Amino acid sequence: MKEVAEADFKTEISQGITIVDFWAPWCKPCLIQAPIMDQIAKSSAAKVIKVNIDKAESTVNGLGIETIPTVIIFKDGVEAERFVGLTEANEITAAIPAN
Repeated sequence: MKEVAEADFKTEISQGITIVDFWAPWCKPCLIQAPIMDQIAKSSAAKVIKVNIDKAESTVNGLGIETIPTVIIFKDGVEAERFVGLTEANEITAAIPAN
């Protein structure tokens, strides 16, 4: 799972299904969420990326993210589903939209 810079965020989510993990290195629940996201990245056809909120303030504010971890599923650049707080893999994968 790759970390995406704020400058590349809109391009990364613009096509297809993209699952984005918004996190920070100082967030303990985010560190627990990380292996769950790695599991999803290995088992899902969707693209899975992560964004460090400390390096993406404009994106975070634009999306109204107030709590981390936050996982957002985008379809062709449009938010399809949002999970706030520690979330199990099966909840996230069940919400992935069909292509």
